[in-house]
Amino acid sequence: MLATKNDSDGPYIVSRIPGTGCITIVRRKEYTKNLADVGFQFERYVTGGSMVDSQETSTVEHIHTMKVGSKTVLFCAEVDAIDSEGSVVEVKASNPRYWGTKVMFQMISSGSSKLCHGHKNRGVLTHVTMKSLSTVSREALEYADVNTLEKNLLQGMDAIQSQLKDDRKYKITFSYGVLKLVPASDRVYTLFPPDHVVASLLTKK
Repeated sequence: MLATKNDSDGPYIVSRIPGTGCITIVRRKEYTKNLADVGFQFERYVTGGSMVDSQETSTVEHIHTMKVGSKTVLFCAEVDAIDSEGSVVEVKASNPRYWGTKVMFQMISSGSSKLCHGHKNRGVLTHVTMKSLSTVSREALEYADVNTLEKNLLQGMDAIQSQLKDDRKYKITFSYGVLKLVPASDRVYTLFPPDHVVASLLTKK
C-alpha cells in the first residue's frame, strides 16, 4: 500500500501502541468468502482437504521481523500453507496478469518463500506450478520502477511517523500521491483492549 500509494484495498488504520514508540498498521477490510470459488477450493485441495470437508474457521499466522530502511518492521500475516520442509507457502489460483506487485508483497509480509499457483481455464483447474519468491519478485518487478517503489515505501513510513502525534486512531489516505492521516472512529475501529481491561489484566494476581 505504501509502495504503490494505493489504499483501495483498505481501509488501513494506524495507531501508536500506548506507552511505546511503536506504530501499528492494520488492514480492516470486510471479506465475503465464496466457499465454492475455485481459489478457495484449490487452497483446500493443496492443504490436504477434501471437497466434502466442513469449513475450517481457524487460521494460522506467521510473525517475523524485517529491516526496512532504518526501521524494524514486525509483520503478521495469515499463512495459506506450510510445506514438508516447514517453509511458508502462498497459494493462488488467480490470473497473474492482474497481480502487479501485490502477490510479491503478500509473500514478503507472510514470510512465504514459495508460491503454489493453480492455473485455470474457464473456471477449471488445468495445472499447478511452484515458484520461488525470487522468481515471483523478478516477474513482478520486470515492468515496475523499483526505485520509485522503494522511495514511496520509505517516504510513507516517515510521513506516518511525523504525522502521528498522539495515541488516537487514524486512517491512511492518499490525495494526489500525498499521504495524509485522517482521524478514524474509535467505535468502528478497535485495535486494542479498553484501558480498564488492560489495567485489570496487569494487576490481576
